[in-house]
Amino acid sequence: MLVATFGPSTGWAGKTITREDEACILEEHGPISAQDVMQYDRQGHLVWVDQALRAQVHQLAAEQSQSSSASAGGGRTYATRRSAR
Repeated sequence: MLVATFGPSTGWAGKTITREDEACILEEHGPISAQDVMQYDRQGHLVWVDQALRAQVHQLAAEQSQSSSASAGGGRTYATRRSAR
């Protein structure tokens, strides 16, 4: 599903970003993270199909960010070992 197109403010003008399930796909480049898509948006490079799709990608970026933060520590708690005296 088409979600956004690069506008004239970039050398990628006309290239599309589509969404397939939880993946964002940049035309001629392949998968990119939703966080990357939102970074392009913050830079003013994207023309969105509609605001609902923009909100969906923004939500996906937030979910991916939370997921990567939780997995950064592997979700594990490590016990420390005390030396015997």
